[in-house]
Amino acid sequence: MDNKINNQLNQWSGKIKETAGKMVHSDQMELKGKLQVMGSEISEKGEEIKEKAANKANGIIDKIKNERGR
Repeated sequence: MDNKINNQLNQWSGKIKETAGKMVHSDQMELKGKLQVMGSEISEKGEEIKEKAANKANGIIDKIKNERGR
């Protein structure tokens, strides 16, 4: 949960930097904002993959336990 909140905050912060960079015509600030947003999105996808893998592994473990109990 904390990672999701941190990722969301980083995305918002990055979007603010990107917009501010556009407003003051600073390519460097705009790029930093875009990179921050991209990094947060990648991290978010990584968290989703990790969660799916954990669910799948737990399902397999439960299936093995159930088969042993028969």
